[in-house]
Amino acid sequence: NPPGSFGIFALCPESPNRRVDVLTERAMAFLTTKVTLVGFVIFLVFNRPGVSQSPYTVRPLTGDDVILPCDYDQTSDGTIIVVTWSVDIAGTSQNLYVRTQGGSGNSVTPPSQYVGRVELDGATNLQLSNVAIDDEQEYRCVVTASVNSPTTVVNLLTFVQWQKPTITVTPSVDESNIPAGTNLTLTCSSTGGRPPADLTWTVSIDGGTPTSVQPSSNTTTTDSQGVGDSTVSIDITVSRNSEYTCTAAGPEPIVTEVNSVAFKVQGGLTGLSTGAIIGIVFGVLGGLALAGVGIAFLVVKKPCSEK
Repeated sequence: NPPGSFGIFALCPESPNRRVDVLTERAMAFLTTKVTLVGFVIFLVFNRPGVSQSPYTVRPLTGDDVILPCDYDQTSDGTIIVVTWSVDIAGTSQNLYVRTQGGSGNSVTPPSQYVGRVELDGATNLQLSNVAIDDEQEYRCVVTASVNSPTTVVNLLTFVQWQKPTITVTPSVDESNIPAGTNLTLTCSSTGGRPPADLTWTVSIDGGTPTSVQPSSNTTTTDSQGVGDSTVSIDITVSRNSEYTCTAAGPEPIVTEVNSVAFKVQGGLTGLSTGAIIGIVFGVLGGLALAGVGIAFLVVKKPCSEK
């Protein structure tokens, strides 16, 4: 090496800045190579042929017909040789549907609970009819093709739509003509949901904006399959016209249901809305004003007629 050089870097003592620049360039080149290599390895791991990158989740209600997707691309995977759908039951994989190239229909007998309920939809997707709670399993599709053999995993989560909530008023009263100051307990119940319904109460006073009401009790029960009932109660004092609404909500695809009960307070201003009370007050004041004007007119007019 010539004087003033250091190995392959050939650094000149009279150029300290050049030394730093060369070292920086070498370091950046080294890091770029490593990052590129790591990225390539990650690409191979997550994009290797024949493997679905992420499982699907299908969320039907019991009784629905659903389509379980199976990844396949003819351009990249080639011609289909065999399509195999399997289901994991109690930790054991069992063939659910198998169709070979040129074949028609299912070449295997599925587990007894699936007989008559499975069919291919298109080339690879599986249609499952009349979904039941026990169908909540992991399903796997393997498309054996001429180039690749993609695998797709589908998790099926089943839900049961609950009954519309019912409302019980205790003690029983005439809701259309209730004395002001009456104390009541309102109980909302919804049965047969999976998961059980999430029940909440709101109240609208004199037709105003609904506001939430804190429950005095809240109970939920479930059976071994996760199907259950919900009950929530509130204690109230009826002093004005009001409407109480119970809402049963839950995760998709559960449909939200509501039920309500309205109370009309007996006669008097207490049973009237705020707008009606204001109208009455202004009406009375207006009537008094007109009466005053009329009396003043008569008092002034009488002396004039006597002359």
